[in-house]
Amino acid sequence: MLIVSLDYKIFFRNSAKRELNKLKDKRLIKLISQEIYQVIAKDPHCGDRKKGGLKDIYTRPIYYQKAQYRIAYTIHEDIVTVEIIQVGSRENFYKELTRKIP
Repeated sequence: MLIVSLDYKIFFRNSAKRELNKLKDKRLIKLISQEIYQVIAKDPHCGDRKKGGLKDIYTRPIYYQKAQYRIAYTIHEDIVTVEIIQVGSRENFYKELTRKIP
């Protein structure tokens, strides 16, 4: 039996890159980066799939120093890619996310 482990490529929207770079805490940035490259890249379906207008979006929670952060992304199975749409604190996260989705 042959088992092939295929990591998905990670692509950041420019807005998601800016949001990640705005975070001041280097440990938080490292934690989010590890979640993206070590967890989501290996199994993107591990996130929570949203419903309604966000039905093609997955989110993954991050807990850091009693605060909640989220990573929002879409999966492009045909090109084996995960597109990171938004990274940020839980506060107003989904309101901002709905503005980014056509």
